[in-house]
Amino acid sequence: LLRTALTSDSKRWFAVSGVGWQKVHVFNSDWKSVLTFPKERNPGIADTQILSREADKEPRLAVGYWGGVGVQGVGLDGKRKWTERTLDQVVQLTLVPPAADSKDAPELWCTSSCGTILVLDDSGKPLREISVGLRSMMQIGVARVDGVLHGCGLAVEGVGRYQAIGFAADGEPLWRFKLPDGEYSHQVERVQHVTLA
Repeated sequence: LLRTALTSDSKRWFAVSGVGWQKVHVFNSDWKSVLTFPKERNPGIADTQILSREADKEPRLAVGYWGGVGVQGVGLDGKRKWTERTLDQVVQLTLVPPAADSKDAPELWCTSSCGTILVLDDSGKPLREISVGLRSMMQIGVARVDGVLHGCGLAVEGVGRYQAIGFAADGEPLWRFKLPDGEYSHQVERVQHVTLA
């Protein structure tokens, strides 16, 4: 996993980890190590995102875990700022920026073994839970198109059986596409937003 974000002083930050790894490593724009987190052993890291508001000079980190640890928010000092433990087996953390004309903070959309999408603010407070029909969502991608938030995700139908589902911001399914049966090896995010010219 390689995550990146800009802070208000136009400095770029990087977070590096991997699915099942024990640590997340944060680097500044000169690729100097700033943080290695956590120090203690854990059931495995599922995903991480860099959280940064427009006015921030220093980002924060969100880390999602397997095994009942949930999601934690961390400062660059290595101290936990918040913990959300209602998610058992985190699958993915997706950072959703606010609309261009909005003063709202970014949201963190979390998928887990629950099958729903838990939406947190960047302080770890649960805002809402999104159900996409009766489907169990695993991986998602979210993008704004002409100012409107759209999502696409992989729904688990059974072992080796998946559907791609497009959905509105409130979880209403908009379209479905059955994928060929089988498990997929992957080295990049399974769902990506692209703009085709």
